[in-house]
Amino acid sequence: MAPTQGYTRSVCTIDLGVPEACRQEAAELYWEAFGRKFAPVIGPRERGVALIARRLNLDRAVAAIGDGQLLGLAGFHLDGKTLVNLTLRDVFREFGPLRGIKRSVLFALLDQKPRQNELLLEGIVVRPDQRGRGIGTALLRALFEVARANELTSLRLDVVDTNPRAHALYEREGFAVTKIERTPYLQKLMGFSSSREMVAQV
Repeated sequence: MAPTQGYTRSVCTIDLGVPEACRQEAAELYWEAFGRKFAPVIGPRERGVALIARRLNLDRAVAAIGDGQLLGLAGFHLDGKTLVNLTLRDVFREFGPLRGIKRSVLFALLDQKPRQNELLLEGIVVRPDQRGRGIGTALLRALFEVARANELTSLRLDVVDTNPRAHALYEREGFAVTKIERTPYLQKLMGFSSSREMVAQV
């Protein structure tokens, strides 16, 4: 895969790949952003973070680094590899056959695959104390570079109804809603009752 061109902003540098030294930090940051959604599948927190840390493909993300710290990251699915490479086998191995059955049903709801000529985004995460400084926008724009470097024609993501800030960012950067999926049965369990599929052309 062709490297993404790194560039420096006033607060950080954006590059392809998360440094190995930041693996645990990346797992914790990812959980803080998406833990409510992942907890029914791989929670509680300590167990979920440990599992994510073990299953991270660090080359399937662009990372924002400032002063030697991970300030944010954006994961993507490309060439059969994802940032968080969890499988049903991992769920059953971690929780056993009985608890694994229920969790596997929820896992299936979260599992997605990219379509032809598409870069599938797995989520953008920015440290809470670094938000409002343009890092999320920089990460998203870097993903467009990844798509172009791999000759892909579109980017796709899902954003839940409880994250209007992310939805506004994606709209500003050219994404449009292509489908709304209503899942009221997930409100109590995962914290959201609908999600919007959004697509942008490269």
